[in-house]
Amino acid sequence: MLAFVRAKVTCCGALLLLLWSMQSQAQLPVRNHNPLMENVGVPVLMPARLLDDGERSFMLATTLNSHFVAEDKADDPLFFDGESLTTDLVWTGSDNGWQWQLLLPWISYRHGFMDDLIIDWHDAFGLPGADREKFPSDQLLFSYQQDGLDNEAIVLDHAVEGVGDMRLTLSHALAPKGNRERAWHLQLKLPTGDSDDWLGSGSVDVALFMSARRPWQRWQLDWQYGAAWLGKPDQLSAQRLDAAGFASMALSYQWSQRLTLAGQVDGHTQLYRHTDQRALDFGLLASAGLHWQGPQWRWHLALLEDLYVDSAPDVGFQFGVEKRWR
Repeated sequence: MLAFVRAKVTCCGALLLLLWSMQSQAQLPVRNHNPLMENVGVPVLMPARLLDDGERSFMLATTLNSHFVAEDKADDPLFFDGESLTTDLVWTGSDNGWQWQLLLPWISYRHGFMDDLIIDWHDAFGLPGADREKFPSDQLLFSYQQDGLDNEAIVLDHAVEGVGDMRLTLSHALAPKGNRERAWHLQLKLPTGDSDDWLGSGSVDVALFMSARRPWQRWQLDWQYGAAWLGKPDQLSAQRLDAAGFASMALSYQWSQRLTLAGQVDGHTQLYRHTDQRALDFGLLASAGLHWQGPQWRWHLALLEDLYVDSAPDVGFQFGVEKRWR
């Protein structure tokens, strides 16, 4: 396990070092797509520079994730094997100094196709594979059971897709402090997804957080921190904590007028109690990507990796495109 952790840290560190060696708004709209954290109200990194009054935007961001965790612990065995595809539809607008945003996810859990590719990748570079090769390729099985509380067992073993939990965010910019911009955000997550199919939590979550932005020549540092108050979910309600803290930091470099490179780390505190499973512990996710600014459209690509092993999907790939107008 120690070798696996070192391999993850080395891989993510190499990605961030590459970006370092390579002033724009270049946050990566990534979040933890762990099946039991997908619909928890922890926000993505929001920009501190809000849209101008009267400006509108629409973004589509699709993330393909590969999940694999096999931890047969005595009191709470957990097994994740499958893939998920989450597509976020994001509408944003600004009026009278206030910015509003509506995020509607479409979530798909399926058997997938990446298992053999990931096994070959691990073999080629001598990386630990967490025994993925011992299980059938491209199966779909998510299961967890807690024997110590109410003996609740949850299982997803068939392909599903549908609307996830909607997120509504209200933002207001603060007065600049030197060359640093700041904004407050209030987010409400609504239970619009079907919790029986793992597409929603069944709870209302509220998050209050602040984001900040500091540019320096071609470099830019963005960060965010806050807290979320979590309602009782339909599944694992006896284990869900009532609140969580979270933070994000992104470093970007404007390579050219149109191309920006970015590296980012997102984390949150523990969301479930009475368990030794890392997949239910605190989450730590690293991502690296690039943004391309066209005359009318923006698009980005990102690679996602779990820094704290098993707390997030093993690997994820995101593609996003955005259109702004007045």
